[in-house]
Amino acid sequence: KMKANSDGGEDSADLPPPLPFLPVKGICTSTSSQRNAWDRKFNELLEFKQQHGHCDVPQTYAQNPKLGVWVNKQRMEHKNREDGNISTLTDERLERLQGIGFRWAKRRGQVRWDEKYAELIQYAAKFGNCHVPTKYKENTALGRWVSTQRAEYKKYCKGEKSSLTAEKIRRLDSIGFAWFMAL
Repeated sequence: KMKANSDGGEDSADLPPPLPFLPVKGICTSTSSQRNAWDRKFNELLEFKQQHGHCDVPQTYAQNPKLGVWVNKQRMEHKNREDGNISTLTDERLERLQGIGFRWAKRRGQVRWDEKYAELIQYAAKFGNCHVPTKYKENTALGRWVSTQRAEYKKYCKGEKSSLTAEKIRRLDSIGFAWFMAL
């Protein structure tokens, strides 16, 4: 119940406390200092692009280590946004980054896949099959990669999102890849 004060208005001392701010899913507000920090890093990225011709700052960029970390954070924020999670990547920031040719994913994916595929071919030539143990001591990364291909194949077959494509499956089939291992 509000009390009238001497000038006829209500006494603010009797008002309930304000409700806490609750962010809406997918939208994250930022303070002025956060916006300024983002703008500074964006300008540093513009300088990097002017010098190197691209926006792919290595995460361990010696001349400006924080810029590499910031670029990686933008990619993570983009993924959060794409997945419908809270993200600091506003429409304006997204447009600004896209406007300078920012790439949201590193190119390493296909190159790395091709490298592991070549290692698998070498393994098959040495052992006569593609049955790389998950904990293959000579190349633990290859063992994990083979295991990952099987897991991604299961997703692909179920119609779920998968990193495997029909072309990758064809290539693995062509070298006798075993999609399922007998226990």
